[in-house]
Amino acid sequence: RSRRRSRRSNSSRRSSSRSSSSSIGRRSSSSRSSSSSSDSGTSTGRRFLKSNSMQDPLDVGTNELHWQEVRAGFAMLLANMRESSPPSEWCQPLLHSLWQAPVFSSEERRHLMRTQFKKDPTAWAPAARELEHRAHEMRASLAGDAAWDPDGLLALPRDILDGVLRALERRGCRGLGLAEVVCLPFLLYSTDTVYILRVCGLMRSLQNLHAPGLASVKSCLGEYSGVICALIESAAILRRHVPAEVRLQVLGMQTPHFLAKRQLVFRGLWLPHDFCIADLCRCYNFTSWSLWAFGALSVLEVYRCCVPEDCVVPVFLVALRSEIMRIALPTTSLYLAVSPDSKPIDKIG
Repeated sequence: RSRRRSRRSNSSRRSSSRSSSSSIGRRSSSSRSSSSSSDSGTSTGRRFLKSNSMQDPLDVGTNELHWQEVRAGFAMLLANMRESSPPSEWCQPLLHSLWQAPVFSSEERRHLMRTQFKKDPTAWAPAARELEHRAHEMRASLAGDAAWDPDGLLALPRDILDGVLRALERRGCRGLGLAEVVCLPFLLYSTDTVYILRVCGLMRSLQNLHAPGLASVKSCLGEYSGVICALIESAAILRRHVPAEVRLQVLGMQTPHFLAKRQLVFRGLWLPHDFCIADLCRCYNFTSWSLWAFGALSVLEVYRCCVPEDCVVPVFLVALRSEIMRIALPTTSLYLAVSPDSKPIDKIG
């Protein structure tokens, strides 16, 4: 009898154990289901946040690390350029590549149709000789030697010009350093040609580098790497030699009374739905801030049919002029010097 009772007791315990195990299994399954549901909800939430221009904190950290690596790679590229040759030679690889007829991408052709050059596409991609000619014309105006600016209204003040020229000489530039280091890169980056699209496109492509470093950054930027380095170098020279308190008056030809009424600046951009705020300052061209809201709105109108097809969100940026001027140079006179219309400039026109 005692053996039978013992067997029944063991059988009861095994049955209870199986029942408990089954219960635990169901709870575990339920837990996995709940976890899966939670993961799905989190994933949906992340997609929602991303669609509203936000990012997961982990993604933000990873993204910031990527850009730190890109910055380090670009700093090495700039140091390498400085060691290899004077800045007056940095744009030469691009100029040497412009001997053949231009071939436009589909995005470039969309831009072309909105320009004044749609009937003469080659004028939208000027050859090397034409670019050099424009750079020398621009240099003459900034130096006060341009025949079409007899009063020197676009010229830099002599003390500032002398300081810029001495800085260029210290970097190994001789003679026409102002044209080759300041004017030519500005022409390629800021005027209405295909080259500004290519420079900006290459800069944006840095966000897709898998292993940022000197070699990968240089390979990504290709023949435009010297142009971009020259822009950095010339901007640093100008900022060093143009005092902050007179910067707008010197390069913008504006009076203090005129500027006192305009404390805000405006910028319009077309961006994709899932644009990332953290990448905005790194991947997009922030030139052409306007002192008038309608100026920025007109930029949106001009570029509506030119931007990539996925860029359908108009973004309007408003900033304090004083803040923008801490990190940027006004270039009104540079623009005027770039494209003279062969008519003498006077104090009215």
